[in-house]
Amino acid sequence: MDEAFSALDPLIRTEMQDELVKLQAKHQRTIVFISHDLDEAMRIGDRIAIMQNGEVVQVGTPDEILNNPANDYVRTFFRGVDISQVFSAKDIARRSPVGLIRKTPGFGPRSALKLLQDEDREYGYVIERGNKF
Repeated sequence: MDEAFSALDPLIRTEMQDELVKLQAKHQRTIVFISHDLDEAMRIGDRIAIMQNGEVVQVGTPDEILNNPANDYVRTFFRGVDISQVFSAKDIARRSPVGLIRKTPGFGPRSALKLLQDEDREYGYVIERGNKF
């Protein structure tokens, strides 16, 4: 779809974007959507390709591209983007790299590793009942 919603008024445009996202989720189909509206791309795309002079310079999720722009062009391209479309307060809140892991029956190293990965923690302390290390 090439600039499918660009000529619509803002209210109808938002409704159509919402409908497109619902249809994609329901039918699980890949949609290639071309837009020069970066806010629109961030809102409806789960993966975005950024082109410079006809060549793809970066492909990734909105989060990946905003956090790790491939070059100055991409960095400049994203200036002024409404990041509330991509990030929540939870995403940007500082998190401790340390996790507390409660030891329970059947608990082992794999369980600890999975918890650390699920919580995006670098390391953790295993504690038993009574919060003993």
